[in-house]
Amino acid sequence: MGIGNDVALAGNHEAAAVSSKRVLAGLFGRKVNIQAYHAIADMLHDIRKRIYLIF
Repeated sequence: MGIGNDVALAGNHEAAAVSSKRVLAGLFGRKVNIQAYHAIADMLHDIRKRIYLIF
């Protein structure tokens, strides 16, 4: 294995790391949206409970 091959492998690895980060970011972005949705739903549920307790 020459130095050129090592550099090429490093470059390919970097490209693979970047693409996997993009994929993870996409999945993570969706996960965050789902978590935010659940958090908002829980908040609304708590507000409803409090309103029922008040009246």
